Order: sequence, then C-alpha cells, then structure tokens
Amino acid sequence: MLPAMARVPRGFSQTHANVFEPRVGLAWRVNNKTAVRLGGGIYHTRALLNDSTLLGGNPPIQFKVGVTNGVVDQPAGATRADFPLVMTMQDPVFKHPTAYTWSASLQRELPLDIVADVTYVGRVGAYLQRERNINQLQPGTVQRNPGVNINPPMSIG
Repeated sequence: MLPAMARVPRGFSQTHANVFEPRVGLAWRVNNKTAVRLGGGIYHTRALLNDSTLLGGNPPIQFKVGVTNGVVDQPAGATRADFPLVMTMQDPVFKHPTAYTWSASLQRELPLDIVADVTYVGRVGAYLQRERNINQLQPGTVQRNPGVNINPPMSIG
C-alpha cells in the first residue's frame, strides 16, 4: 500500500504538464513589391491560482454579486436576493483553456515609399475558463413552481 502522501493528488484539478503547442509561419515574396504571409498556432493557459479554488474565494469571506430576475446592464432593477448565495467552484475535470490563432496578410509596396498591408487575423477559444454558480436554480424551477419564493429570508440560529 502507498504511503498517505503518495495518494494525495498534486492539485485540485489535473495538471497538464506536457502540452503540444505547434506554431507555423510562412512568407512568400510574389515579386519585388508584393509579399504574402501566413501564420497560425495553438496556445494554452495554465490555470494555477484563482478565486474558485482558493480559500476565501466564496462568501462570506469574499462577497460576490449576482443578478436574479434582472438585467445585468441595469442591476438596480433586479430583485434583491439574499439566497441562494453565489457560490462558485472549478470543475475537477478541468481541460486546458486553449486558443487557436491564425493570420493571413498581403503586403504591397506602392509609389512614394508607401506600403499597403491587408491582414486577416482570427482566433477561436475552446474550454475557456469559467466559474459555475453551484447554487443556481435548475432551468424551469420558477415556471414549475409558480408563486414560490426563491429568496426566502435567512435565519441563523
């Protein structure tokens, strides 16, 4: 049997130590005044320390604001919600936040030593880091229970 320390995980979520991040670039001189350039790559983020996994990232130590039955652009018009508290957590099966980027450009020398450059740059993200409100009511709860008070007064004691 392994000692207790050997059974303890190295972190809350899986650490991805070896990640393949290829980058490629290509430049082609069409003639003495025109060039075409292409490039692309894959980039990852290592989420190390954040409010979701550190002690104190949730109430009552650190307050978080949530908008219930309102519009984020006009939070004053929302209903006051003492409960449920906004409690967040990081998924233990945490995939690397990944970005795929690419670019293509055409450069042309014009008269009077002017250079025109037309470039398209693209980027798409996958598995982006987010926090999930673990106290969020399930969709349809209010509709299935008309008249239910989703913000009941809290009593301590």
